Formats: sequence, C-alpha cells, structure tokens
Amino acid sequence: MQRDTLALLARRLVPGGLVRIATDDPDYAEWIDTELAATPALVNCYAPDRWRAEVVSANMANAETTRTPQGGPYRRQLVVFRARPLPRFPTMLASLRTHPQEGVRLDRVITDTSPLPRRYEPGHPDADAGGYVTYPNVNPVMEMTDLLSAVRAYQLNAAAVQAAKTMVQQSLQILS
Repeated sequence: MQRDTLALLARRLVPGGLVRIATDDPDYAEWIDTELAATPALVNCYAPDRWRAEVVSANMANAETTRTPQGGPYRRQLVVFRARPLPRFPTMLASLRTHPQEGVRLDRVITDTSPLPRRYEPGHPDADAGGYVTYPNVNPVMEMTDLLSAVRAYQLNAAAVQAAKTMVQQSLQILS
C-alpha cells in the first residue's frame, strides 16, 4: 500500500470507519503500522487488541498442522506487549494534534516453547517410527478465551473513545 493510497483512505473514510490490512510479512506489517501512525486520520488506537486477535486466529487455523515449511508441527505464537510511559497531561494534550499517545505497543511475537502433544496414529503420514504424531501445542479452549478477551478489550476501548468524543462535543457546545 502506498502513501497516496493511505491519504486517499484518510479523506474518504467516514468517521468510525474501519480499514483492515492483513499481511504475513513482518517487515511490511511494521512499515504499514509506521505509515498508519504518521496518518492521524487512520491511526489505529486498538492495535494491541488487533494483534492479539490476529495471533489467536493464526493459532486456531494451525491447531492441527503437523508439518510446516520450517519442519515439524506448528508452534503456538504468543504476543508480548511493552508499556510505553505516557507524558504528563499538559504535554500529552498538546501533542494530540500531531500524534496520538499509546500506552501499550507490540514488542514482539514469540513462539510458545511448551511441550508438543503426541498422539498414537500409525497411519498418519507424519507418524514417526513408533506410530506417534507430534501435534501443535495449541489448546482451542485457551485460544478462544484469549480471543474473547481481545474482543472485549477492543469493545471497551471503542466505548472509551466514543465517550471521549461525546465529552469533547458536549464541552464545545457548552463553550459556544
């Protein structure tokens, strides 16, 4: 996606509109996040929840993948966030015009090193000499719990943003 396309999106997108950009290239994902952050009208204030949901989706999609291009079964991915200290309120308020503040930022996505379960399935193409197949360390119940948590956090953040917009609009009405 090019910068002029992002600028066009910023002009055409209705308030509260949503643009979803998906990629499996980490370098492109980092670039697009940087570009979105530089386009105030398109800044994604729900990025941590989005990352959590995308990683959970990838985990669920690969819950039965016993052979990956890297060799061996898929390993569960985990999202690691880093707190970003916020400036004092007057500084933060003054900087909102140029770029939004974030309290949490994606630090990295790591591989879960917990043991991989093995099942006895002698007819499976990925079975070892003893007839055991090594499966991913993805627990669908745990993944669904993580997904529900991410969705709920997204909803709460959206409600907080809407409440802040309402308060600003009411303040402007009072002042005018």
